[in-house]
Order: sequence, then C-alpha cells, then structure tokens
Amino acid sequence: MKASPWMVLFFCIAAVACGSSSLPSEPASPTPTASGSTAVSIVATTTGGTFWTYVPNSVKLKVGQPYVITWSTVAAEATVHGMGGLAVLGITDCDAITATAPCVRPFTPTAGQVGPHAYACTNVSCGTAEQHNGMTATLTIELP
Repeated sequence: MKASPWMVLFFCIAAVACGSSSLPSEPASPTPTASGSTAVSIVATTTGGTFWTYVPNSVKLKVGQPYVITWSTVAAEATVHGMGGLAVLGITDCDAITATAPCVRPFTPTAGQVGPHAYACTNVSCGTAEQHNGMTATLTIELP
C-alpha cells in the first residue's frame, strides 16, 4: 500500500507532536505517489523547545524526477514560519506556513540546478533571534 502525501505529513507531524526527540541524521527519502510525483514533507518545528529547525534538515532530490514538496509546521506549536531562499529553483511565496496552510510546491529539478541550495525561515517573529537564526535547511539536487 502506497502512502499518500497527507499520510506522510500526518505521521511526520504526529511523531514531532508526540515528543519524538530524535531528528533524522540522514537526508530524507522522498515518498513515491500514484501520480508519478514524489511527495516530500518538511516540517518546521522546535528541537526540544529550544531552537527552530526544519525536519528533515537535508533533502536530496534527483534531476528529472517530479516532486511535490510540502513545508508545514506542527499545530501544537501554534507558530507561523516562512521559507525563502529557493527562488533560483522557482520555489517562492512561502512566507506564511502553518499547520492548516502549508506551502505546497510542485518541483522537477533540472541539470542546471545540481548542487546544494540553502533556505531559511522568512518569519523573524517565530521566536527570539537566537531561536530563529539557525532555522536553515538544504535541498541538494543530484544527477540520477
């Protein structure tokens, strides 16, 4: 049975909301969908209530593979986050991410985009400067 993007998002949020304190040490493995696109779920959350981060913090994507990337946040944390820095990939307008209003973007990497692409939270009011300043992550585009 294939997991829908919503199931993946639900289980990721549930794990964080239920107190899972372990963050993935390896880059995320995207989940294939029935439509041929691969679902990628990235959640903005806290690490032990101290610093904001994106989980997973590093995602590897293959050139030519269509993806649907969803950035969201945990409802229990009641915080609005943003995501910026990926305009070079054509991923924009993700400045108000909540649990009920995630940023969902279809994306198919090209050979001209190979390499790491860092992004960061664009909502500086999501916490103190110390909490917010480390809220960065990376999408890495790789050849198949």
